[in-house]
Amino acid sequence: MKLSMSILDAWFHSQGYSPESHIVNDKLCLTGARFFQNAPHPNYVCLMTASQLSEQISPAKDPDSPVLVNGKDYILLPGQPVNRIIDLTMEAFEFYSSWETSLLQKIITETTLQDLLDLAHVVIGRPMNICNTRAWIYAVTKGYGSYVHPHWKNYVSKDTSYELNNDISLEMKNRPLNKDNRPTVAYSTASGGMVLYADIVVEGERIGEIMAYENNRPFTEKDIQIMHIFQDVVAAYARNNPSVLRSRSVVSEYLQDMLLQKPLDHYNVGYLLNLYGWEADNPFVVLCVQAKKSGQSDVIGRLCDDLEDSIANVQAFPYDNLAVALISLKYWKDIDEVIQMLLKIIPKRSFSWGLSHGFRGLDSFLDYHRQAVYALEHAVRFRLPYSTMRNIAIGCLRENLMQNPWLKSLLHPDFLTLTHYDIENNTQYTSSLYWYLFYSGNYTDAANQLDLHRNTLIYRINRIREIVHINPEDINEKELFLLSYLLYPYDSANLTANPE
Repeated sequence: MKLSMSILDAWFHSQGYSPESHIVNDKLCLTGARFFQNAPHPNYVCLMTASQLSEQISPAKDPDSPVLVNGKDYILLPGQPVNRIIDLTMEAFEFYSSWETSLLQKIITETTLQDLLDLAHVVIGRPMNICNTRAWIYAVTKGYGSYVHPHWKNYVSKDTSYELNNDISLEMKNRPLNKDNRPTVAYSTASGGMVLYADIVVEGERIGEIMAYENNRPFTEKDIQIMHIFQDVVAAYARNNPSVLRSRSVVSEYLQDMLLQKPLDHYNVGYLLNLYGWEADNPFVVLCVQAKKSGQSDVIGRLCDDLEDSIANVQAFPYDNLAVALISLKYWKDIDEVIQMLLKIIPKRSFSWGLSHGFRGLDSFLDYHRQAVYALEHAVRFRLPYSTMRNIAIGCLRENLMQNPWLKSLLHPDFLTLTHYDIENNTQYTSSLYWYLFYSGNYTDAANQLDLHRNTLIYRINRIREIVHINPEDINEKELFLLSYLLYPYDSANLTANPE
C-alpha cells in the first residue's frame, strides 16, 4: 500500500509522539523507506539529517537531527533516536500494508460490505456508512448514536439493508461526480455537519457512495487519502459482485439474490410484503428493458429511477445490463393499463422492453422474469418497441416444443402423420381435420371456415379416414389433436413444417 507524508504524520501522532511537520505537496506515492540517503527519492520516505536540508529546515534545528523527507515535505521527531524513528516508520508501512492486504483478501472470499466497512473503521475510526444511489444503506458502523445523524439509531437497529432519508439522496444527486474520483469533504444538511464523501464508480457510473461523518473531529488530508484507498477496494468488490449496490431496496435485493441463486433463508418474505402494503396473493408482472445502444449502464439506472418515480408499487433495479421491474397490479385495472403507462414512460427510440404474464406470489418471480426476458428478446429480434408474453406465448410454446424431443413425442401421432402427408402430396388435410374437429363434426361450419364447398370437405374427411384412424368421438383424442395443431409450428397454407 502506498502511504503519504500525511499518513506517516498521523501515525506518529497516534503512537503518542508530537512530530514537527512541513507538508505541502502531499501525495499517496510512498512505497517504502530508505535510510541514510544522500538525496530524497520521489517514491520513498528518506531518513536524512537536518544539515542535509539546510535550505528547507530552520537553522535553529540541531544539524544532526534525523528528518524524514519526501520531496519538499519533511517530518521531524524531536528528541527521538534514529533507531526509534526507523522502527516507527517501518511499523507504519507494515500496519497499513497488512490492513490493505486484509481488505483485498476479503474481496476474493465470501464477504459483505459490512465486513469491509468494519475493517475500514479500524483505520478510519469515524462513524461511516455505505449506500447506493437510491440512498439504501448497505453497511453502517455500530457504536454511535443520534449525535452523528438524527436517524443513526434506527439505521443500526436494522439487521438488513435499510432506507436513508430523502435529504441525503438529494444531496448525492446534486453533488457532481469528480473527474479524478477523489473523495471530497462537504457540509451535509441532513446530518448537520461535515461529511467525507467517496463515490463508488463502476464502468463510469456512480452506483453508490461511502460517507464518513466528522463527529467533532475535523477531517485531515490523511482521512481523505485513506478513504481514497478504501474507495478503490469497495469499487473492486462491486465489480466482482454485480448485485452489490445495484439493488435499490430490500425487496430488489431479495429479487436479485433470487436471480443469482443465492441463499434466501435470511429473508422474511412476509416482512418484505408488508413494507409496501402487499399481500401474498397480490398480482404482479415483470418488466425487462434494454437500451438500444450498448454500454449505457447510467441510462439504465436513470430509467429505474423514472419507473419508481412514475409508477406506484414498483421495484426497479439494474441487472445483467437490463432494467428489471416488479410491478404490483394491486391498484391497476388490468395489464393493458400498465402497458399504456409504460409506453408514456419508456422512450421507444432508446429502449426495447418485454412484459411477462401476470402472476401471484414472489416465489414465482424467476419464471416470470424469464418470460419478460423472452418477450424482450422477441421485441429486439423483430425491431418492435415492446412485446408482451400474452401476445407471443403460443410462439414461445412452439419454440420450446421443437427444442424438446420428449414434448414433441407427445403430439398426436395422427397429426404428425397428416402433416408429413401434406408436405409430400401438397394437400391440406391437417387443417381440414382440425376445423372439422373444432366444430364437433359440423361439415357446414367447418367448410365455411375453410372457404370450401361442403361436399369438398366431406370428400377430404373420408380420404383422411383412409390415412389415419383418429376417433372424433373420443374427447381425449380430439383435444390432443387440436392442441397439437395449435402448438406445432406448421403452416398448412404453405405446406411447411418446422420452418426454422
